[in-house]
Amino acid sequence: MRKNNRVVPWFTGSGSILTLAGAVMLMLAWGCSKSADTPPEKPPAAPAASPEAGAPQAVAETPAPQPAAAPVAPPAAANNPPPAAAPAATKAPDGSAAPADSEATKRLIEEKLKQLQSSAPTPAAGQRGTPPPPAGAPSVPASGAQAAPQPVPPPAPAAGDQKPGRTPILDGESLDMAPPPPDQPQPRAVYDRELIVADPIWRGESAKFLFNVRNEGEGVLNMKMKACCGLSINGVRNGWPGWSLKPGESETFEMTFGPSARGDFTRYSPLHTNDPQNPKINFTLKGRVLVAFNVEPHVVNLGVVQPDSGPITKTVTITRGDGGRLQPKLNPPKDPRVKAELQEVEPGERYTLEVTVTPPLPHDYRSSLVLDTGLSQAPRETILIVTQQEQH
Repeated sequence: MRKNNRVVPWFTGSGSILTLAGAVMLMLAWGCSKSADTPPEKPPAAPAASPEAGAPQAVAETPAPQPAAAPVAPPAAANNPPPAAAPAATKAPDGSAAPADSEATKRLIEEKLKQLQSSAPTPAAGQRGTPPPPAGAPSVPASGAQAAPQPVPPPAPAAGDQKPGRTPILDGESLDMAPPPPDQPQPRAVYDRELIVADPIWRGESAKFLFNVRNEGEGVLNMKMKACCGLSINGVRNGWPGWSLKPGESETFEMTFGPSARGDFTRYSPLHTNDPQNPKINFTLKGRVLVAFNVEPHVVNLGVVQPDSGPITKTVTITRGDGGRLQPKLNPPKDPRVKAELQEVEPGERYTLEVTVTPPLPHDYRSSLVLDTGLSQAPRETILIVTQQEQH
């Protein structure tokens, strides 16, 4: 209805945006059709006399034309109420139909739309239109949330930290040591050093030598080494142990050697490979054997002894070694045909040992004398007694 030449809004609720849009379309269609079908408004009749002047005169009522049928609005959502019907046309005081104020109605509708949009709650970021994750899918942290740390696999051990014998030992004599053809992937043997010096050991102990070989080529690297004469390789004492390394693999070797000699020693041990650039790697093993005292000679050689020979006497000199001052003690001989006497020449520095053997003796005679050194690292020292066979 019209009041003071302004149209009073016919909606006051806070319905959904979809319902309001349907109402907007209905109002615009109704206003346009009414403006086209309504004839020009007649001039207003003379105003009635005021109450003070007398009774008001009757005003002739002119019937208003019926508005055209409004277009059908689109169906609203199931959870929203249907749009309100268009209001009936109002009448002016003189009985004529009141014209629609289309521009004013549009402005009011736009203002109402702005009010509804500003008051509507804004969904959180990432929630609008996001379907629920499928069953079993990993959860995605919200924006700004820190993802849980994933377990990191332990790093691969460095070449020098690997334990010996990681790669299975093969029969080296059956491995193909021929280099691959030039058009095939080639192996490449890389090693840290050729000269290996062991820590000093006491006589009776074994020296340990560690070295590493890596395959930095693109083909399989085959290797073999001979174990013999007191030298063991990764626990193998005799034969030709072998190994095969794929590209990127490495193997740490542990060689043990128990020398019988005193003092410094040197041992050579070649490693054979199918690398055309390094078919043989000559590893050199060096070390030193420590002794409690020095014995000269270390082996008492009686020579050729005849059955009717008399007693044979040999002198052995004992001097200070790597264990400090001498404190030797002679154990009784096991063979009654052997007599021995230990004499001190210089206290703590020099001794002599008189060894007497009485024939008859076999041609392959072997015996020994044992001395206690008084040193915990090498508590005993053994002196051999042998005969020499007569050559014909």
